[in-house]
Amino acid sequence: KSKEAIDPAEKMVEWMNTLKETGFDIRGYREAADARAAELARAPAAPVNTDGPDITDVVTKAIAGLSDRKVQFTYADLLARTVGQLEAKDGVFELARKGIDAAIEREQLIPLDREKGLFTSNIHVLDELAVKALSQEVQRQNHVSVTSDASVVRQAPFSDAVSVLAQDRPVMGIVSGQGGATGQRERVAELTLMAREQGRDVHILAADNRSRDFLAGDVRLAGETVTGKSALQDGTAFIPGGTLIVDQAEKLSLKETISLLDGAMRHNVQVLLSD
Repeated sequence: KSKEAIDPAEKMVEWMNTLKETGFDIRGYREAADARAAELARAPAAPVNTDGPDITDVVTKAIAGLSDRKVQFTYADLLARTVGQLEAKDGVFELARKGIDAAIEREQLIPLDREKGLFTSNIHVLDELAVKALSQEVQRQNHVSVTSDASVVRQAPFSDAVSVLAQDRPVMGIVSGQGGATGQRERVAELTLMAREQGRDVHILAADNRSRDFLAGDVRLAGETVTGKSALQDGTAFIPGGTLIVDQAEKLSLKETISLLDGAMRHNVQVLLSD
C-alpha cells in the first residue's frame, strides 16, 4: 500500500478537532500518564520473547524511550533502538522495519518529512495538546492578588516589559531579552522585585545547578527560594497565590511544562517565564 506524507500541521489540527469533539479530560490524561509511569517503574525488566516477539510492543517501547529524550528523532534512531531489543538473528532488521511501518500506519509515529526520515510521536502531540489546554485553563481560572508591600524599596524604575507586567498583572507572562547569564539574572531579579512589591511570595526555578548557584549569589535575591526543576515534581515550586519565576524557560521540556502549568492551575500561581 502506498503511503502519503503526513503534514504535521494538518495532523495537529485533526487531533485538536477530534479531541474537541470527544472531550479532552486534561486531569484524566495526567493521572493516567502518572499511573502508566508508576507501573513501568515497578515492572521488572524482562527479555523479549525471542521465539515470537510482539514487534508492536517492541516498537512502542522504542518510541517511548526516544520520546522521553527528544521531540523529534530519526528513522535510524528508531530502527537502532528497536533492533537493540531483539535477538540478533537473520531477519531482525526486516522485522523491525515492518513494525515501524505499522506504527506509521496507526499514527503512533508522525512523519515530519516526505522521505519519512524524521518523526515525532503521538505522545508529543498529546503533550502539546495538554500544554494548550492547561494554558487556557490557567488563564481562565487563576487570578493575581496585589497587596502593596511598603517594606520593598525599588532603587530604579522597572524596564518597559516589567512595567507592563506590573500594571497588567497577567496570570502568565513572558519576558524575553539578550545579555547572557548576567542579563538573565537581571530579568529574574527585576521580576522578583515586582512580585514582592505587590505582596506575593516568590519561588525561582533555575534551569540547572550552575544557574541556581549563579542566581542565588546575587545580593538582590538574598533570602529568595531558588531551586532546580525537581521542585516541579515534588510540588514545592508552587506557593498558593504566589509567583513562580522560571529562569531560561526556553529549556523546559514538554513534560516539564505540563507539570508547571498543572501545578500553577492547582495552586493559583502566577507564572513568569524569563526567556
